Amino acid sequence: MGLFSNELKEFRGEMTKQGRTKFEAEEGEHDDLVMTVAQAVWYGELPHWSPSEWMPDDKPVVGCSSYDGLLI
Repeated sequence: MGLFSNELKEFRGEMTKQGRTKFEAEEGEHDDLVMTVAQAVWYGELPHWSPSEWMPDDKPVVGCSSYDGLLI
């Protein structure tokens, strides 16, 4: 079985006393791949705008460069 599948099997969520949800691997296990995929999916679900949608054309952006609509 692959690393990702093994990490998913050991990944747990629980509710804290403060009412927050906590996600992590069982003690002694890894969750790096699971958290990386979760962050990528979360980011992919965010709305994305290109600079041309929110920046005026007549004012250059100093100190920034754009690549495929993302500021880098």
